[in-house]
Amino acid sequence: MSYHRDITLDSETAHPHLILCEDLKTVEYTRISRDVSDNENRFDHAVMVLGTQSFISGKHYWEVKVEENKEWSVGILADSVRRKGKISLSNKIRTLVGFKYRNNFFLWDSQHGFFESPPIHKLGIFLDFDQKHIIFYDILDKSVIFSPLNIPFQGPLRPLFSPCCPDKKAIPKGPWSDQEMAIVSDDYGRLSIM
Repeated sequence: MSYHRDITLDSETAHPHLILCEDLKTVEYTRISRDVSDNENRFDHAVMVLGTQSFISGKHYWEVKVEENKEWSVGILADSVRRKGKISLSNKIRTLVGFKYRNNFFLWDSQHGFFESPPIHKLGIFLDFDQKHIIFYDILDKSVIFSPLNIPFQGPLRPLFSPCCPDKKAIPKGPWSDQEMAIVSDDYGRLSIM
């Protein structure tokens, strides 16, 4: 695909509980906080990392392998979003969150809320900045998962990645109790950019 971008992870934005592989293509969660510099670009609450690349126009496509993760989150974030403290789910962030609850797999997006889904193993993300459109694809199924139109993009956008739910308290209540949500997953995985 001519819009395919070679995305790498920006180590300066990675939350201290995230480990990046040397090639900056894979992120993994660790329970032990890394000793890293506390710069203004690093997330200190939301467990996520941004792509190094930023987009201000044009069409862009990248793929992410989520494999058997019990939780994950991918999307785009306005580069202007504050990295310290809680992140509000505003028009500056568009994300798709996937997680397993008991024997079911759910997706959450900011437009439709929760919906049950077959597990997803590989995602394609297509961003058309000029048309204000982002599409999340299930690569193996060759189907559209989520496709919000007319998103009010402002300024540079960057890909975001998390091998877990970045902030469970920020997601509206679903069909489970707070205690159940707190233990959705104790077994975080990894995400790889393809």
